[in-house]
Amino acid sequence: MHLYPAKMYKVSLVDTQKIHEEGGFALEMLLLTNYKDVIIAGRSDSVLFKKGRPLIVFEYKFSKRQIPFKTHHVQAGTYGILLRNLGFDTSRLFYAIILADPNVRNDKQLTQKVVNSVMKNGPKEAELNIKNAAIHVCKFVLEEAEKDLDWAIEFWKNTREPISISNPNKCKNCEYKTECPAGSKLEFAND
Repeated sequence: MHLYPAKMYKVSLVDTQKIHEEGGFALEMLLLTNYKDVIIAGRSDSVLFKKGRPLIVFEYKFSKRQIPFKTHHVQAGTYGILLRNLGFDTSRLFYAIILADPNVRNDKQLTQKVVNSVMKNGPKEAELNIKNAAIHVCKFVLEEAEKDLDWAIEFWKNTREPISISNPNKCKNCEYKTECPAGSKLEFAND
């Protein structure tokens, strides 16, 4: 039994009617909305639709790490907010954060392996493993996603102080790294 349609679309705003009618995967769909007087835009890796309803947002990260950072959840949850604000029913929405080995970035079968694993499990919370990737499937909870997005917006608007995080990739380019204990450690490690 297949829980998902087999068709995939590279989506433009004009093509969203096809998703409503036929279902399928929207690849790199541009999402744009006004959220609390801030324009939020994003382009999810893919979204699985069925009968006009988004079921799963897929977000790929290429890293040796097997556990998602908070920012990965914030990003995926923000796609849920964007979809909801665009008028989609997100009451049954899940998101899947796929942490894949950087060596499989160009593996054309990775996406199919991920989709097969998630669909075999069904749309429910889970941690799934396939060769070279860990898949974290989470229920989209609007209140949690809004809380996380509000937290991010406070930083973007300079209404809260930056905080130290454990993601060294974020530290490398952070404008606060010389003031931050985590950033200082990063600089000393590179000396």
